[in-house]
Amino acid sequence: IAQKFAKKAVELDNTVAEPHLVLGMLAFVHEHDMGGFERDTHRALELSPKSVEAHRQNGLRLWYLGRLEESMAAFRQAMEIDPLSLPCNINYATALFYSGRIEEGVAHLKRTLESSPDAWLAHYNLGVGYRFKKDFAGAAEQFAIAKDLLGKPEDARLIRDSFKRGG
Repeated sequence: IAQKFAKKAVELDNTVAEPHLVLGMLAFVHEHDMGGFERDTHRALELSPKSVEAHRQNGLRLWYLGRLEESMAAFRQAMEIDPLSLPCNINYATALFYSGRIEEGVAHLKRTLESSPDAWLAHYNLGVGYRFKKDFAGAAEQFAIAKDLLGKPEDARLIRDSFKRGG
């Protein structure tokens, strides 16, 4: 349905960036069409060079291609436009992890959580960063916090109890 409406939106007005972003992401996710993803993301950037989401989506595209440095540059461009963009900050920190800059990614997520303490995905990804650092207690606690924030206190309790029992 999303594809149908996005295509209709492009037919009605080809100068709006958002439907191109939708089409690009759908091309990638549903059709594994990296060319379509690139084409539509670039079109959105042409139409709206100050679009945080267009820069973020371009960063994701580059990340999926394994071009982490370029990906992080795209996320930084998005964060220059909106420094508090939660998705951009989380994506940037996670890209730092996968580029081997674990400490930098952890520090970035901690700063992100200062302004968005209820962001479950930031806690989850901080847990991933702690796992990379082999700080398993920190990882377990961040995963538990994420579950609490998702309204799953039983899952959070199980994570904490399991870690206490087995490390």
